[in-house]
Amino acid sequence: MSAATATKTAAVTSKPSAHRQEFLMNVLLAPHVTEKTSLAMQNSNQYTFRVRRDANKVDIRAAVELMFPVKVASVQIVNEPGKTRRFGKTPGRTQD
Repeated sequence: MSAATATKTAAVTSKPSAHRQEFLMNVLLAPHVTEKTSLAMQNSNQYTFRVRRDANKVDIRAAVELMFPVKVASVQIVNEPGKTRRFGKTPGRTQD
């Protein structure tokens, strides 16, 4: 699972095509709310979302601007590897 932080400013942009718009609606999975992200929201006007693994910065920026009436100033991405788990004798990883 990836987490992305977007800094917003007030503005409105044009809409993408229907196929691209459908993809962008599925990029943001959920808000990522922790103590650290709550402080970032209050102090720095930054918002954190869980996003699709295959989304890049351009997709995340377009998705936030499509879903919310804001202009994104910057996007940072954190790719977290899954936790190591054992399945019997075989070591493996979770998708988290």
